[in-house]
Amino acid sequence: MITTISQEQAQARTDINNLTSSFTTLQTAFDASEQTQSALQAAITDQSSALDALQTQTQSAINTLNTQQTQLASQLSALAASTTTLSQTLTTVQSTSGATQTQLNTLLANPPWAIASGTYVTQSEFDMLSAQINSQFAAKSAALDAQFQTYQQTLNTSVSQLNSQVQSLSTTTANTAAAQTGQQTTINSLTSRVQTLETKVQQLINAATPPGGL
Repeated sequence: MITTISQEQAQARTDINNLTSSFTTLQTAFDASEQTQSALQAAITDQSSALDALQTQTQSAINTLNTQQTQLASQLSALAASTTTLSQTLTTVQSTSGATQTQLNTLLANPPWAIASGTYVTQSEFDMLSAQINSQFAAKSAALDAQFQTYQQTLNTSVSQLNSQVQSLSTTTANTAAAQTGQQTTINSLTSRVQTLETKVQQLINAATPPGGL
C-alpha cells in the first residue's frame, strides 16, 4: 500500500513538474501577448493622433477653399456689375447715335449745309464701338469662366485626395483594432488553459493524498 502511494506521489510530482513547465511556457506566452497588446495600443494611439491631425488639416484646407470660393463669387459679382455698366454705356451710345442721326437727317434734308468733322457719329463708327464693347465683355467672361473651372477642378481634386487619406487611415485603424481583438482572444484562451491546468494539478494532489494520511 505504501509503495503504491509512493508511486502515485512520484507520478503526481512528475505531472506537477510537467504542469509547472507548461504553466511557465504559458506565462511566457501571456507576457509576450501583453507586450504585443501594448505595442498595438501605442500604434492605435499614434494612428488616432495622425487621423486627428489630418482631419484638422482637412478642415483648414476646406476653410481656405471656401474663402477662395467667396473671393471668386465676389469677382463674378464685380464682373456682373461691370457688364451692367457696359450695357448702360452701350444704351447711352445708342441713344446719342439716334439723336445724332436725327440731326444729321435734318441737316441733309435742308441744304446748303456744312457739318464740321468730329461732330457726328457714323453708323460704321457706332458698329465698331459696339463690336469692341462686345469683344471686351466676351474676353473677360471667357477668362473668368476658365479661371473658375480651373479653380473648381483643383478644389475637387484636393477634396478627393483628402477623403482618400482619411479613408486609408480609417481602414488602418480598423485593421489594428481587429488585430488587437485577435490578441485578446488568444490571451483569453491561454488564461482558460492555465485555469484548466491548475484544476488538474489540484485533482492530482487530491488523488495522491490518501484518506486519513500515511
